[in-house]
Amino acid sequence: MMTQTLNTIVPNTIVSNPSRQQLGQVWTHPLMAEEAIPEPASPTGQYPDAVWSTAMPASSFAETNQVPEPPSATGQYPDELWTTGNTTMAQGLESASDTADVPEPPSAIGQYPDEVWASPRPEAPVESTSPEPVSHIQSAPTTPETPPSELFLSFKEVDYADDLDLSGNLAQMSIESDGQVDLSFQEIYRIIRRVAEADSGADLYSALSADREYETPGQPAHQTRHFGLGFGLVLFPQESGLLGKLLRIMQRRDTVAFTSLFAPHSEALLTTANAATAQERLQPVGGELLWREPWLTRFHQAGGLPAFQTAQNEAAIEHQFRPMLGIAYELGFRSDRALAMVYDRIVTRGLGGGLRWVIQSVTPLQTEEQRRQALRTLGYDTIATFQAASPGLPQTGQFDLLTHAAMVGALRRQGVMTISPNDAVARLLAAAQGTAKQRLLRLQTLSQFEDVIYRLSAMT
Repeated sequence: MMTQTLNTIVPNTIVSNPSRQQLGQVWTHPLMAEEAIPEPASPTGQYPDAVWSTAMPASSFAETNQVPEPPSATGQYPDELWTTGNTTMAQGLESASDTADVPEPPSAIGQYPDEVWASPRPEAPVESTSPEPVSHIQSAPTTPETPPSELFLSFKEVDYADDLDLSGNLAQMSIESDGQVDLSFQEIYRIIRRVAEADSGADLYSALSADREYETPGQPAHQTRHFGLGFGLVLFPQESGLLGKLLRIMQRRDTVAFTSLFAPHSEALLTTANAATAQERLQPVGGELLWREPWLTRFHQAGGLPAFQTAQNEAAIEHQFRPMLGIAYELGFRSDRALAMVYDRIVTRGLGGGLRWVIQSVTPLQTEEQRRQALRTLGYDTIATFQAASPGLPQTGQFDLLTHAAMVGALRRQGVMTISPNDAVARLLAAAQGTAKQRLLRLQTLSQFEDVIYRLSAMT
């Protein structure tokens, strides 16, 4: 384990919208040269203060595809990544369903980014009393009925759910990957920023959503579900508790600024946003709802502080991107574009809701008969025995989300199935509808993605 924390390493050059090759020329990180990237010893040193901010400008949807594609680092990946060695099992699954030809990539671990692009943005003033009202807040349309084609793509979906805790399982998964490029710190951040363009737009870390899902006519959540305040890069929602987790990171990273900016209710803010139930988390703080003034202006100011921008990066990586990696890799999502599409579903549907939707969209194990056939091929009589022999799986005896993904992965490693990231992406697009499809189609055509296959190494 390296003793040097990431806080001590600061890039000396700022590059606007850099390519992968340019990043390598701008700076190097001692961890990047190692095959296995260790987790920093310090719980607070993982995301340095001088982290990514506004060096990569967000593009509008009309302008996105006009940005020149960065130079390719590895070229295109082959259509067939794995061979089909076990034709008996493949035929058995095919006879059970027409969708039985989907394989699985190796299980995964994550690596969260360190400083990638330094922030040229000046620190915003910290005010604790009588802030000026914010003039640029994403709010609900004023028209009585909003056509589906005009709905905000950044809305959270009505069945959004952050109800999975996958942090412990990911660390136990051992990865064997034949990818072309390491899923490095820069690569993870590059994916997050491209997805986030649909959520925060040009406002980036200062973006705000004032309970628009509840207020907007024509939306499934209209007058039925409050999401409360959405704040920052991917509009971390208040109702699910994700905003509360972000606030704790913000307070940890700069206690003085946090206390001053949210005074005199900083402690009450933390307590309310991290309460046990959604109803409690949506309660007023200091007599006002968080999606009303003066809280909107204070959160907008918070988004301008580098320490709090870093906190948003940490929250996105640790509470969204890394937890999804194990399941995403097992299902075949191993390229930058494919992982961006899975992360997009996490942002709009939550970690639990997003992963459930993804696995149901791409799995070859749709029926009970297919699952029994898969178990027999893998040499197990029951789900419980399969779980006991699989590192990182909880011993539930149930065909849960992790078990489902792990079984698809095990079949792939035996050579039963083949799948490419293109196949996985196509299945997501086929299953998506409405604004979900619009978001995914945007990512499918982004020229900034190179369709490079990532390599993961086991965590130490």
